[in-house]
Amino acid sequence: MQSGLLESEPTRDFNCRAVHETRVIGRRKCVEFGIEQGEFRELDAKVAAFSIIGMCNWSAWWFSPTGPRSLEQVSEQIGDMALHSLQTENERQLREPSASKVIRFLRDDIDILERRRTSGGGFSEPR
Repeated sequence: MQSGLLESEPTRDFNCRAVHETRVIGRRKCVEFGIEQGEFRELDAKVAAFSIIGMCNWSAWWFSPTGPRSLEQVSEQIGDMALHSLQTENERQLREPSASKVIRFLRDDIDILERRRTSGGGFSEPR
């Protein structure tokens, strides 16, 4: 019998790509779920997921444990920035209520409802 990989065994490179793709798809699904729930802004989920992954990955190049901020502080700030880049919370607060802003919010809500209806997504109870 020949030593090494059998033809049916995936290579290490293939395994690494498969794991990477699974992680990216999982993160994109998280963003899509947040959009469907109305918690995240209407964004391209793939672009949002890759942007957040890039922001997290790039920190390995510039973070220094001897720098002015601890790993926990930097992690907290990156997480906060990532979440706030997606959330609808600030966008939906009416600082100066006007009919046009209220109508825009209602249209956004109707769009979310229509997407969930056509995608077969269920509705959860309000918090």
